[in-house]
Amino acid sequence: MQKIVGAIRAEDPQRLVISDGMQCGQHPIYELRDLGISLTASCCYVIHLEMTLDR
Repeated sequence: MQKIVGAIRAEDPQRLVISDGMQCGQHPIYELRDLGISLTASCCYVIHLEMTLDR
C-alpha cells in the first residue's frame, strides 16, 4: 500500500485516497493509519437466490 499511495501522492499530493475497511468497515486497518488515507464503511453481501417459476 505504501508504494501505491506514494505513486498517487507523487502525481497529486492533495488527492483523496480511500481504501475499503475490513468486514464492512467494522474493523479499521490500523496498519494504514500512517498513510493518511480514508477508510470506507461500505458493505456488500452476496446472496444466492434461487427462483422457481411455476406456470
